[in-house]
Amino acid sequence: MEGAGDTARDLQRLERLSYVSSINASVAEDGEMFSGNSPLRKDEGEGLPLRSGDIPNLYHWRHIGLLVQYAAVGVLFGGLPRTVYPFLNNYLHLNGYQTLSARVLLGLPWSFKVIIGVMSDCFPIFRSRRRAYMVLGWLMCSGMLMILVFVEQEPPFYMDSTLRGKDLSKLSPTELEGRVNLQAPNSGYLYIVLMMLASLGYMIADVASDGLVVEFAQREPENIRGNIQSTVYLVRSIAMIVAALLVGFGLNGEDYGGSFSWSFSMSQLMLIFSLLSLMAIPAAIWFVQEPPLGNHVLQFRDYMRSLWVLIQNSAMVQILAYRFFSGIFDGFTVTASDPIQRYWARVHPLNESLFSVLGLAGIGEE
Repeated sequence: MEGAGDTARDLQRLERLSYVSSINASVAEDGEMFSGNSPLRKDEGEGLPLRSGDIPNLYHWRHIGLLVQYAAVGVLFGGLPRTVYPFLNNYLHLNGYQTLSARVLLGLPWSFKVIIGVMSDCFPIFRSRRRAYMVLGWLMCSGMLMILVFVEQEPPFYMDSTLRGKDLSKLSPTELEGRVNLQAPNSGYLYIVLMMLASLGYMIADVASDGLVVEFAQREPENIRGNIQSTVYLVRSIAMIVAALLVGFGLNGEDYGGSFSWSFSMSQLMLIFSLLSLMAIPAAIWFVQEPPLGNHVLQFRDYMRSLWVLIQNSAMVQILAYRFFSGIFDGFTVTASDPIQRYWARVHPLNESLFSVLGLAGIGEE
Protein backbone atom coordinates (compact mmCIF):
# COMPACT_ATOMS: atom_id res chain seq x y z
CA MET A 1 0.00 0.00 0.00
CA GLU A 2 2.87 2.34 0.81
CA GLY A 3 4.46 1.70 -2.58
CA ALA A 4 1.15 2.32 -4.32
CA GLY A 5 0.80 5.63 -2.45
CA ASP A 6 4.32 6.69 -3.48
CA THR A 7 3.55 5.78 -7.09
CA ALA A 8 0.35 7.84 -7.01
CA ARG A 9 2.19 10.84 -5.60
CA ASP A 10 4.90 10.50 -8.24
CA LEU A 11 2.27 10.42 -10.97
CA GLN A 12 0.65 13.54 -9.53
CA ARG A 13 3.99 15.34 -9.52
CA LEU A 14 4.69 14.29 -13.11
CA GLU A 15 1.25 15.46 -14.17
CA ARG A 16 1.79 18.77 -12.41
CA LEU A 17 5.22 19.18 -13.98
CA SER A 18 3.75 18.46 -17.41
CA TYR A 19 1.03 21.05 -16.81
CA VAL A 20 3.51 23.69 -15.62
CA SER A 21 5.85 22.94 -18.52
CA SER A 22 3.02 23.40 -21.00
CA ILE A 23 2.18 26.74 -19.43
CA ASN A 24 5.80 27.86 -19.53
CA ALA A 25 6.06 26.76 -23.15
CA SER A 26 2.97 28.72 -24.15
CA VAL A 27 4.22 31.76 -22.27
CA ALA A 28 7.64 31.47 -23.89
CA GLU A 29 6.00 31.77 -27.30
CA ASP A 30 4.68 35.19 -26.35
CA GLY A 31 7.79 36.29 -24.47
CA GLU A 32 9.11 36.02 -20.96
CA MET A 33 6.39 36.94 -18.50
CA PHE A 34 8.13 36.51 -15.18
CA SER A 35 11.44 37.36 -13.60
CA GLY A 36 13.94 34.65 -12.82
CA ASN A 37 15.37 32.33 -15.44
CA SER A 38 16.13 29.39 -13.18
CA PRO A 39 14.30 26.18 -14.09
CA LEU A 40 11.74 24.61 -11.82
CA ARG A 41 13.46 22.42 -9.31
CA LYS A 42 12.50 20.21 -6.42
CA ASP A 43 14.62 20.95 -3.38
CA GLU A 44 15.09 18.12 -0.95
CA GLY A 45 12.13 18.03 1.44
CA GLU A 46 10.50 21.16 0.01
CA GLY A 47 8.44 19.91 -2.91
CA LEU A 48 7.99 21.24 -6.42
CA PRO A 49 7.20 24.93 -7.02
CA LEU A 50 4.73 25.73 -9.79
CA ARG A 51 6.75 28.63 -11.17
CA SER A 52 10.40 29.65 -11.29
CA GLY A 53 11.67 32.69 -9.44
CA ASP A 54 12.61 33.86 -5.98
CA ILE A 55 10.06 33.83 -3.16
CA PRO A 56 9.35 37.46 -2.23
CA ASN A 57 9.51 38.71 1.35
CA LEU A 58 6.29 40.68 1.77
CA TYR A 59 7.81 42.69 4.62
CA HIS A 60 10.67 43.97 2.45
CA TRP A 61 10.24 47.55 1.25
CA ARG A 62 10.09 46.37 -2.37
CA HIS A 63 7.01 44.25 -1.66
CA ILE A 64 5.33 45.73 1.42
CA GLY A 65 3.13 47.84 -0.84
CA LEU A 66 1.21 44.67 -1.62
CA LEU A 67 0.19 44.43 2.04
CA VAL A 68 -0.87 48.07 1.88
CA GLN A 69 -3.15 47.22 -1.06
CA TYR A 70 -4.91 44.51 0.90
CA ALA A 71 -5.17 46.70 3.99
CA ALA A 72 -6.84 49.45 1.96
CA VAL A 73 -9.18 46.95 0.28
CA GLY A 74 -10.08 45.54 3.70
CA VAL A 75 -10.92 48.98 5.09
CA LEU A 76 -13.27 49.79 2.23
CA PHE A 77 -14.70 46.29 1.87
CA GLY A 78 -15.45 46.25 5.59
CA GLY A 79 -16.49 49.89 5.86
CA LEU A 80 -18.64 50.99 2.92
CA PRO A 81 -21.31 48.23 3.17
CA ARG A 82 -21.40 48.82 6.93
CA THR A 83 -22.82 52.33 6.38
CA VAL A 84 -26.07 51.00 4.90
CA TYR A 85 -27.75 50.27 8.23
CA PRO A 86 -26.86 53.39 10.26
CA PHE A 87 -26.96 55.92 7.43
CA LEU A 88 -29.38 54.74 4.75
CA ASN A 89 -31.79 52.87 7.02
CA ASN A 90 -31.71 54.87 10.25
CA TYR A 91 -30.56 58.36 9.25
CA LEU A 92 -32.20 58.79 5.83
CA HIS A 93 -35.06 56.34 6.53
CA LEU A 94 -34.93 54.45 3.23
CA ASN A 95 -37.38 51.59 2.86
CA GLY A 96 -36.32 47.98 3.34
CA TYR A 97 -36.27 47.17 -0.37
CA GLN A 98 -34.13 50.25 -0.98
CA THR A 99 -31.49 49.35 1.61
CA LEU A 100 -31.44 45.78 0.32
CA SER A 101 -30.93 47.10 -3.21
CA ALA A 102 -28.10 49.27 -1.89
CA ARG A 103 -26.35 46.23 -0.43
CA VAL A 104 -26.73 44.39 -3.73
CA LEU A 105 -25.35 47.33 -5.72
CA LEU A 106 -22.36 47.72 -3.40
CA GLY A 107 -21.54 44.06 -3.98
CA LEU A 108 -22.32 44.11 -7.71
CA PRO A 109 -18.81 45.13 -8.89
CA TRP A 110 -17.41 41.86 -7.54
CA SER A 111 -19.44 40.05 -10.20
CA PHE A 112 -17.07 41.54 -12.80
CA LYS A 113 -13.93 40.31 -11.07
CA VAL A 114 -13.16 37.73 -13.76
CA ILE A 115 -13.53 40.30 -16.54
CA ILE A 116 -11.15 42.70 -14.80
CA GLY A 117 -8.74 39.82 -14.26
CA VAL A 118 -8.71 39.01 -17.98
CA MET A 119 -8.13 42.69 -18.80
CA SER A 120 -5.25 42.86 -16.32
CA ASP A 121 -3.62 39.77 -17.82
CA CYS A 122 -4.06 40.62 -21.49
CA PHE A 123 -4.18 44.42 -21.73
CA PRO A 124 -1.30 46.02 -19.81
CA ILE A 125 -1.25 49.78 -19.25
CA PHE A 126 2.15 51.36 -19.90
CA ARG A 127 3.61 47.84 -19.91
CA SER A 128 2.24 47.14 -16.45
CA ARG A 129 -0.31 44.41 -15.81
CA ARG A 130 -0.66 44.92 -12.05
CA ARG A 131 0.55 48.23 -10.67
CA ALA A 132 -1.18 50.30 -13.35
CA TYR A 133 -4.52 48.67 -12.56
CA MET A 134 -3.94 49.21 -8.84
CA VAL A 135 -3.36 52.91 -9.41
CA LEU A 136 -6.32 53.17 -11.79
CA GLY A 137 -8.63 51.46 -9.30
CA TRP A 138 -7.55 53.62 -6.37
CA LEU A 139 -7.86 56.82 -8.39
CA MET A 140 -11.43 55.88 -9.26
CA CYS A 141 -12.25 54.86 -5.69
CA SER A 142 -10.76 57.91 -4.01
CA GLY A 143 -12.36 60.21 -6.59
CA MET A 144 -15.86 58.89 -5.90
CA LEU A 145 -15.34 59.10 -2.15
CA MET A 146 -13.94 62.63 -2.42
CA ILE A 147 -17.12 63.71 -4.21
CA LEU A 148 -19.11 62.41 -1.24
CA VAL A 149 -16.93 64.48 1.08
CA PHE A 150 -18.29 67.66 -0.53
CA VAL A 151 -21.92 66.52 -0.81
CA GLU A 152 -24.05 68.49 1.62
CA GLN A 153 -25.61 66.04 4.03
CA GLU A 154 -29.36 66.33 4.51
CA PRO A 155 -30.75 66.66 8.04
CA PRO A 156 -31.94 63.29 9.38
CA PHE A 157 -35.42 62.04 8.57
CA TYR A 158 -36.33 62.06 12.27
CA MET A 159 -35.25 65.53 13.35
CA ASP A 160 -37.26 64.80 16.49
CA SER A 161 -35.95 61.44 17.68
CA THR A 162 -39.05 60.86 19.84
CA LEU A 163 -41.01 60.17 16.64
CA ARG A 164 -38.77 57.26 15.63
CA GLY A 165 -40.81 54.10 15.18
CA LYS A 166 -44.18 55.82 15.53
CA ASP A 167 -46.98 55.75 12.96
CA LEU A 168 -46.57 59.13 11.28
CA SER A 169 -49.84 58.78 9.38
CA LYS A 170 -51.68 59.53 12.61
CA LEU A 171 -50.01 62.94 12.89
CA SER A 172 -51.13 66.01 11.00
CA PRO A 173 -48.80 67.91 8.65
CA THR A 174 -48.70 70.70 11.20
CA GLU A 175 -47.46 68.32 13.88
CA LEU A 176 -44.82 66.91 11.54
CA GLU A 177 -43.52 70.27 10.37
CA GLY A 178 -39.98 70.85 11.59
CA ARG A 179 -39.86 67.41 13.20
CA VAL A 180 -39.55 65.19 10.10
CA ASN A 181 -37.44 65.75 6.97
CA LEU A 182 -39.45 64.14 4.19
CA GLN A 183 -36.73 64.94 1.61
CA ALA A 184 -34.07 62.90 3.40
CA PRO A 185 -34.73 59.58 1.60
CA ASN A 186 -34.33 61.23 -1.82
CA SER A 187 -30.69 62.09 -1.09
CA GLY A 188 -29.76 58.44 -0.55
CA TYR A 189 -29.53 57.55 -4.23
CA LEU A 190 -26.47 59.72 -4.84
CA TYR A 191 -24.65 58.03 -1.97
CA ILE A 192 -25.55 54.58 -3.27
CA VAL A 193 -24.34 55.27 -6.83
CA LEU A 194 -21.06 56.89 -5.77
CA MET A 195 -20.29 54.19 -3.20
CA MET A 196 -21.00 51.54 -5.84
CA LEU A 197 -18.50 53.21 -8.21
CA ALA A 198 -16.01 53.44 -5.35
CA SER A 199 -16.52 49.71 -4.80
CA LEU A 200 -15.76 49.13 -8.47
CA GLY A 201 -12.53 51.07 -8.04
CA TYR A 202 -11.17 49.13 -5.10
CA MET A 203 -12.32 45.88 -6.71
CA ILE A 204 -10.07 46.67 -9.69
CA ALA A 205 -7.15 47.23 -7.32
CA ASP A 206 -7.98 44.01 -5.49
CA VAL A 207 -8.02 41.97 -8.71
CA ALA A 208 -4.62 43.31 -9.74
CA SER A 209 -3.28 42.51 -6.27
CA ASP A 210 -4.72 39.00 -6.43
CA GLY A 211 -3.02 38.41 -9.78
CA LEU A 212 0.34 39.40 -8.34
CA VAL A 213 -0.20 37.27 -5.23
CA VAL A 214 -0.96 34.21 -7.38
CA GLU A 215 2.28 34.73 -9.32
CA PHE A 216 4.25 34.98 -6.08
CA ALA A 217 2.45 32.09 -4.39
CA GLN A 218 3.26 29.73 -7.26
CA ARG A 219 6.96 30.30 -6.59
CA GLU A 220 6.60 28.76 -3.14
CA PRO A 221 7.67 25.12 -2.75
CA GLU A 222 5.00 22.63 -1.90
CA ASN A 223 5.75 22.45 1.82
CA ILE A 224 5.10 26.17 2.43
CA ARG A 225 2.73 26.95 -0.42
CA GLY A 226 -0.08 29.23 0.70
CA ASN A 227 1.91 31.33 3.17
CA ILE A 228 1.81 34.42 0.98
CA GLN A 229 -1.92 34.13 0.37
CA SER A 230 -2.60 33.53 4.05
CA THR A 231 -0.60 36.62 4.98
CA VAL A 232 -2.35 39.02 2.60
CA TYR A 233 -5.83 37.78 3.51
CA LEU A 234 -5.00 38.02 7.20
CA VAL A 235 -4.06 41.66 6.65
CA ARG A 236 -7.31 42.25 4.76
CA SER A 237 -9.40 40.63 7.52
CA ILE A 238 -7.71 42.73 10.22
CA ALA A 239 -8.39 45.87 8.16
CA MET A 240 -12.03 44.85 7.79
CA ILE A 241 -12.30 44.52 11.57
CA VAL A 242 -10.81 48.00 12.03
CA ALA A 243 -13.25 49.45 9.47
CA ALA A 244 -16.24 47.78 11.11
CA LEU A 245 -15.24 49.24 14.48
CA LEU A 246 -14.67 52.66 12.91
CA VAL A 247 -18.17 52.72 11.40
CA GLY A 248 -19.73 51.15 14.50
CA PHE A 249 -18.33 53.75 16.88
CA GLY A 250 -18.37 56.66 14.43
CA LEU A 251 -22.00 56.27 13.31
CA ASN A 252 -23.54 55.33 16.65
CA GLY A 253 -25.05 58.74 17.38
CA GLU A 254 -28.75 59.23 18.08
CA ASP A 255 -29.46 60.40 14.52
CA TYR A 256 -27.99 57.11 13.23
CA GLY A 257 -30.05 54.96 15.58
CA GLY A 258 -27.40 54.67 18.28
CA SER A 259 -26.94 56.00 21.79
CA PHE A 260 -23.86 58.24 21.59
CA SER A 261 -24.14 62.00 21.99
CA TRP A 262 -21.58 62.46 19.20
CA SER A 263 -20.97 60.92 15.80
CA PHE A 264 -19.13 61.40 12.53
CA SER A 265 -20.88 62.96 9.60
CA MET A 266 -20.85 60.95 6.39
CA SER A 267 -18.54 63.56 4.88
CA GLN A 268 -16.01 62.98 7.66
CA LEU A 269 -16.21 59.22 7.30
CA MET A 270 -15.86 59.41 3.51
CA LEU A 271 -12.85 61.70 3.95
CA ILE A 272 -11.15 59.06 6.11
CA PHE A 273 -11.87 56.34 3.54
CA SER A 274 -10.74 58.58 0.68
CA LEU A 275 -7.41 59.43 2.34
CA LEU A 276 -6.75 55.76 3.07
CA SER A 277 -7.42 54.84 -0.55
CA LEU A 278 -5.10 57.64 -1.72
CA MET A 279 -2.32 56.22 0.47
CA ALA A 280 -2.48 52.99 -1.54
CA ILE A 281 -1.45 54.80 -4.75
CA PRO A 282 2.17 55.67 -3.82
CA ALA A 283 2.42 52.26 -2.18
CA ALA A 284 1.51 50.65 -5.51
CA ILE A 285 3.95 52.81 -7.47
CA TRP A 286 7.05 52.58 -5.29
CA PHE A 287 6.59 49.60 -2.97
CA VAL A 288 5.20 46.90 -5.26
CA GLN A 289 7.69 44.90 -7.34
CA GLU A 290 5.99 43.57 -10.45
CA PRO A 291 7.65 40.89 -12.61
CA PRO A 292 8.79 42.37 -15.95
CA LEU A 293 6.36 41.98 -18.81
CA GLY A 294 8.90 40.77 -21.37
CA ASN A 295 8.98 41.35 -25.10
CA HIS A 296 5.44 40.31 -25.93
CA VAL A 297 2.01 40.46 -24.33
CA LEU A 298 -0.11 37.36 -23.91
CA GLN A 299 -2.64 37.40 -26.73
CA PHE A 300 -6.31 37.60 -25.78
CA ARG A 301 -7.26 34.77 -28.17
CA ASP A 302 -4.64 32.41 -26.75
CA TYR A 303 -5.61 33.42 -23.22
CA MET A 304 -9.29 32.60 -23.80
CA ARG A 305 -8.35 29.30 -25.43
CA SER A 306 -6.34 28.34 -22.34
CA LEU A 307 -9.20 29.49 -20.12
CA TRP A 308 -11.61 27.28 -22.04
CA VAL A 309 -9.32 24.28 -21.58
CA LEU A 310 -9.13 25.03 -17.85
CA ILE A 311 -12.92 25.27 -17.53
CA GLN A 312 -13.27 21.79 -19.03
CA ASN A 313 -11.26 20.35 -16.14
CA SER A 314 -13.55 18.34 -13.86
CA ALA A 315 -12.16 19.91 -10.69
CA MET A 316 -12.78 23.40 -12.06
CA VAL A 317 -16.33 22.46 -13.08
CA GLN A 318 -17.07 21.33 -9.53
CA ILE A 319 -15.70 24.57 -8.08
CA LEU A 320 -17.70 26.69 -10.53
CA ALA A 321 -20.86 24.71 -9.80
CA TYR A 322 -20.36 25.15 -6.08
CA ARG A 323 -19.78 28.89 -6.40
CA PHE A 324 -22.82 29.27 -8.64
CA PHE A 325 -25.32 27.32 -6.56
CA SER A 326 -23.99 28.48 -3.19
CA GLY A 327 -24.39 32.05 -4.41
CA ILE A 328 -28.00 31.35 -5.32
CA PHE A 329 -29.03 29.60 -2.13
CA ASP A 330 -27.02 31.91 0.12
CA GLY A 331 -28.57 34.99 -1.46
CA PHE A 332 -32.15 34.52 -0.28
CA THR A 333 -33.18 37.26 2.13
CA VAL A 334 -36.14 39.48 3.00
CA THR A 335 -36.55 43.17 2.26
CA ALA A 336 -37.69 43.84 5.82
CA SER A 337 -34.41 42.75 7.44
CA ASP A 338 -33.12 46.29 8.11
CA PRO A 339 -36.45 47.67 9.42
CA ILE A 340 -36.85 44.60 11.65
CA GLN A 341 -33.33 45.12 12.92
CA ARG A 342 -34.13 48.71 13.81
CA TYR A 343 -37.74 48.82 14.99
CA TRP A 344 -38.28 45.33 16.39
CA ALA A 345 -34.86 44.26 17.64
CA ARG A 346 -33.68 47.87 18.26
CA VAL A 347 -30.14 47.05 17.23
CA HIS A 348 -27.66 49.91 17.57
CA PRO A 349 -25.06 50.35 14.80
CA LEU A 350 -22.31 49.62 17.32
CA ASN A 351 -23.92 46.29 18.25
CA GLU A 352 -24.21 45.31 14.60
CA SER A 353 -20.55 46.13 14.01
CA LEU A 354 -19.39 44.24 17.09
CA PHE A 355 -21.19 41.08 16.01
CA SER A 356 -19.73 41.41 12.52
CA VAL A 357 -16.28 41.69 14.12
CA LEU A 358 -16.94 38.46 16.00
CA GLY A 359 -17.88 36.82 12.70
CA LEU A 360 -14.72 38.11 11.02
CA ALA A 361 -12.54 36.98 13.91
CA GLY A 362 -14.20 33.56 13.97
CA ILE A 363 -14.48 32.57 10.32
CA GLY A 364 -12.55 35.27 8.47
CA GLU A 365 -15.44 36.74 6.49
CA GLU A 366 -18.89 38.22 6.95
